[in-house]
Amino acid sequence: MPARHAGRRVSVRLGARRVEVFADGSRVGSHVRAVAKYTHVLELDHYLEVLGRKPGALAGSTALASARASGAFTAGHQRFWDKARAKLGDREGTRALVEVLLLSRTLPVEAIEHAMNTAATTHDFTAERLAVAARNHGTGTVTAPKTSNRLKLAPGVDERILHLPQRSRPSLARYDQLLATAAGAR
Repeated sequence: MPARHAGRRVSVRLGARRVEVFADGSRVGSHVRAVAKYTHVLELDHYLEVLGRKPGALAGSTALASARASGAFTAGHQRFWDKARAKLGDREGTRALVEVLLLSRTLPVEAIEHAMNTAATTHDFTAERLAVAARNHGTGTVTAPKTSNRLKLAPGVDERILHLPQRSRPSLARYDQLLATAAGAR
């Protein structure tokens, strides 16, 4: 389960194929159940907050090895990480990678891949600019964030309210101008 829930009381729903963890009535983790002895199912996403504080632990972590084996950590991630470490050093380069991985909680994978490729060629690994590049890439619509938490509805509220049509993407042009102005002032 996500590290932010360590030390807290949680409920676990153990199924034949899946394990789900709930905290405060919301699902905070769900993954395939490990059924063989001495096996582990690790989600790199669950460790990101800890790895942001202790970036040196990422390179040798079992969660990273598991993400590589599952294909969740791609060659594009590795290329971005290598270039970020070359420019910023191991510690700050790894923190830049963790910021990119955190973006995957709310943005589509294709947009994040585009932002990583752009950052690798421009050598600008600022998390805010990566987020802006990822948000500007895409179809022009805002998609629902990828989270495992369900919204709690008040009694009597129809659940169909959660499935409203998508709206067009708000413009970030003024924010981009602000970032450019702030970068020029430095």
